[in-house]
Amino acid sequence: LSDALALALKHNLTLAAERINPKLAHTVIVEQESIFDPTAYGELNRAKSKEQTPTGLFGERQQSATGTLGIAKLLPPGTLVDVNVGGGRDWNDYPFVATNPAYSERWGISISQPLLRGAGVRVNTAGIATAQNERRLAQAALRQAAIATVADVTRAYWQLVLAVRDRELVQRSLDRALGLQREVQIRVDVGALPAKPNVEQAKAEVAVRQEEIVRADQAIHDAENALKVITDMAADDAVWGVALVPTTAPDQNVPALDPDAAVRTALARRPDYQQAQIAIENQGILVYVRRNETKPKLDLVAGFGNSGLGGSWNGAEHHLGSLDYYQWTLGLTFEVPLGNRAARARYRRARLQHDQAQIYLRALERQ
Repeated sequence: LSDALALALKHNLTLAAERINPKLAHTVIVEQESIFDPTAYGELNRAKSKEQTPTGLFGERQQSATGTLGIAKLLPPGTLVDVNVGGGRDWNDYPFVATNPAYSERWGISISQPLLRGAGVRVNTAGIATAQNERRLAQAALRQAAIATVADVTRAYWQLVLAVRDRELVQRSLDRALGLQREVQIRVDVGALPAKPNVEQAKAEVAVRQEEIVRADQAIHDAENALKVITDMAADDAVWGVALVPTTAPDQNVPALDPDAAVRTALARRPDYQQAQIAIENQGILVYVRRNETKPKLDLVAGFGNSGLGGSWNGAEHHLGSLDYYQWTLGLTFEVPLGNRAARARYRRARLQHDQAQIYLRALERQ
């Protein structure tokens, strides 16, 4: 039995497939965590134009080249930070432009912080928490598959033991029937018994026992095949035709059972009960997120930047470093759907699903 269990836990294909699920769930965690990875961006522009003027006193041609590099990052509280630098060169043939060509350099930082909808670490990390719970669900499902595999192997093994024992009993019955047939034939030959119906009855009994032998052999064959499939021995053609000989005898000692301890153990270790608990956790996370989505959107936005302009790159860099030319912004943005029915419906649905998950858990406890 222990050899069969070891083979099944190592080679069973259903169990092998279940082992992949926790790894798949881990990739979802990494994907959800990636929303907080910084994003680099860049932009290059080249423009050239030539326009007609009504008086002919002003220039007609313009050329410009600009570039921007930046990094944006979302933080767990919902804060979006953007840092960027840029520069450019502008040239035109306007007669009254003091700096031509003009070189510019700039840098800036902007911050956007949700104050209502989308605010808070729990809201913005809900996807990560849910993905982590999904990995726990996959691990619980793997344990449940392992338990089912052990149960299937154990059942198939004892079915084989039973089939072998039945075959032995049937063989004894056949041996007795053959012995009786020989004894009847001897007594008929010496005239102690009439030929009919004793010989026919003895032959009929032997035929019945021989038929039972055929059925018993088929039962052993079926039990062996079932055990080979569960342990994946069926994948080896050389092993498929080999007879299995069970060596573990049934244990006649029945262990004492403490019902209260058994219930406590089941509640602590049963994978399906753990899955139901995790499902409630996930629904609780969803309820929190959906409740947050019913709030209006109110964001604090702020920014600061500095720029420099000159007739050369060195001149632009000099003014950029002086911090004489700067700009800052501070404000609020507000948005709310009138009626907000979609968000309220999602919140209501999440609460109902949370209540439903709790009912499923209570039903499982009473099984």
